[in-house]
Order: sequence, then C-alpha cells, then structure tokens
Amino acid sequence: MATKDTPISVHCTRRDARCNGARLLRALRAAGTSGPYFLYGDERAAVACAGAREFLSIMPEGRAEAWSLAGDFLARQIDRCVFGYFGFGLNGGIEEARPSPFPDCWLGAADVALKVGPDSWTPMAGAPIVIDVPACTCGDRPVQFASTLDRSAPDDYLRTVRRAQAWIDGDARKRMTVARRLALPALDMLRSVSCVPSASGHSRSFCLDLGDVGLAGQCPEVLMVGDRQGFVSYKLSGTFPRSADPDADAELRRRFEADPKNLAEHANSAASFGAALAGLGTVTSTGPEVLDLRQLRHLMTRFQVTYGPGRGIADGIRAVLPLGVAPSTGGYQALMSIETGARGPFYGLVGLIEPDGAASMTQVLRTVYRADDEFHTWVGAAVTSQSTPEGEWAETLIKLGEVGIVLAD
Repeated sequence: MATKDTPISVHCTRRDARCNGARLLRALRAAGTSGPYFLYGDERAAVACAGAREFLSIMPEGRAEAWSLAGDFLARQIDRCVFGYFGFGLNGGIEEARPSPFPDCWLGAADVALKVGPDSWTPMAGAPIVIDVPACTCGDRPVQFASTLDRSAPDDYLRTVRRAQAWIDGDARKRMTVARRLALPALDMLRSVSCVPSASGHSRSFCLDLGDVGLAGQCPEVLMVGDRQGFVSYKLSGTFPRSADPDADAELRRRFEADPKNLAEHANSAASFGAALAGLGTVTSTGPEVLDLRQLRHLMTRFQVTYGPGRGIADGIRAVLPLGVAPSTGGYQALMSIETGARGPFYGLVGLIEPDGAASMTQVLRTVYRADDEFHTWVGAAVTSQSTPEGEWAETLIKLGEVGIVLAD
C-alpha cells in the first residue's frame, strides 16, 4: 500500500499526463475513494481530483443567488482545490421552462487532488492511497469523431438559423449562437478525454463525473489562465475548414483571413467579450491571429487582465462566462424561444482553482454529456447578419469532426 510519500512509477507509452491522470483516478476509485471525479489538462500537465465531501450544486430555482453562493463557496475553500462548471443558464435573463438534469452550477472541493505529469504525480490535497495503478490501455479501442455518427437531417436546424436571422434582422451588431443536439451511443468518457490527441497547444481536455450526470470534452477556447492577480483569455470565433493537402490548405487560410463574414463575426464577438472584461481592472488585447486545429481554424484574440482593487477570481469567472448573444438585452429570451431544448452546461465554463490560486477555465464546447445512461453532444454556430442557414449547418458538421469519442465496451 502506498501513501502520498511513496513514489509511484507511472509509465505510459504515449507519455501523456491525461492518460496517467485517468489511470490514477481509476486506481483511487478502486481503492475506495468515492464521489465525483475530475480530470483537466493537456498532454504535458493535468490535474486529477477525486471525492468532494464539500460541494455546491445550484439548480435553476436557485439561479438568482448563484453568483453570490459561488463566490462565498470559493472564498471558504481558498486553500483547497476546487473543480466544477458554470452552466450557460447562469447568464442573466434566461427563463427556461425546459428542465435539464444538470445543475446550473456545480463546484466541489476535492478530497484528493493530484498534479500529474507524463510519468509522475504530486499530491496537492489529501493523502491518496493507491493500491495498484492499472496498466495503460491506450489504443485498446479506436478513437472516432462525432461527425461519423451524425445522421441528422438539416431541416430543423435550418429553421432555427432562419429564426435567429429574423431576430438579427440585418443588424451587423447582433449575434446569436444557436445549437443542435445529437444523440450518441454509450461512451467511455474518461478514455474519450485521455486517448484523443489535443487539437492544439491551446486545447484543454476535461472529464467531470458527478454520478447521475457527467461531461467530457476537449476545447481550444481557454477563457481564463491565471492567478489571484489576473489572467489571460484566448477568445475564439470565426470558423473555416482545413484541408489535408498543404496547397489547398494555404488557399483556404488565405480565403479565411479575407472572409468578411468571419472577420465581422470575430470583431463583434471580441468587442462584446472585451466589454464584459472592462470592469475587472486593466485590460489589454492583441490579435486577431489564426489558430489551426485538426479539421478547422478560428480567429483568436488574446486578452490580458490585471485585477483592480476589490476584484478577484470569482469576478473574473463571471465576466468570462460566454454570452452567446449580442446584445444581451432581450437576446436570451429570444434564444430560449428559438432553441428546442435546455442546454445544461453547454456553452458554459469548466475548470478548476488550485490551492495556490492558479485558475483555469475553458468553454464547454466539443463536449459529450451523460445523463444516467443517455449520451449526447451539442454543436452550435454563431449567426450574424452575413450568415446563411446552409453555411451555419456546414459549420456544425465541421465542428462535430473535432468531438473525439471512444465507445464503451
């Protein structure tokens, strides 16, 4: 039997911190650590959390007090590793009649937290008892992408986009991200995170299991990387496909960088995001630049925030929670009347705050969800005055090609 003071050799042929974190979580659960578990990071570094005797779960009826409750919880757990998510429903003005099995917000203070590297781990909280670290199983089952399972007819989504266009009514200042839901077969959610190569150096992988519900994904839109003094955000918008042929891909990039629809969409999105950050303190931005992923590319603007007096991590989290609608006044009600189902965590934030104040929050995109034994994913596109329904449908098809999954046994 090993304790936190006993070195454990964790070997993986892929030398991937996420894989080692997944193996450690399985070992902790086998050793009797119960409750939720969480894995977050990339190939180079990850954090694995298990158990949470102290947690905060906010359902829609408690939404009005959500940010106050979350701020109080974070303040009480300032010396512990806190993990969880903030759902899209926390945006003001949303009145969803459609129930979701997911809380609007869930935060837990980890009983056990481990900082994991490609072949080692360091305890951050708790005294983990690891009896047997299982062997690496990477490659046992193939990784595929949600796009291969999509048999959806476009008609419903095309109607959704047209309704969003009617709300936009040709106004270049308006933007609405509308989504569609795709049912999936049973997945191994931990392997769907640990076995899928990162899409880029900005991507973060995550898996959160709360028992009745869970989510797992990999998103390149990291909206908070920082500490108690401030943070950096990488805001993405504007989407274009890539090609495996280098010459064709160079031409696609040239077209992307000159495309008025994508340039306007990113400018609108970045301006809204910058306005949301303005009250936090000193804010600077650089960009946009092009971020290349496996099958698509985005425009990306980098924001640097230094907290002003009286501002801190809880304020930063609230400011970076994606809006999805611009302007927000009246937009959320319009969005809820257009979409056909409750989003749950989709288009929210997932991440953690470490005991030393290091904080990382990633947008909940490119994600699969489990409610009891049912699995699904959401995929969306930003509708602007220059959008076409067919173009937004095509964008959802490309994005589903970035949702990596591993099917269950």
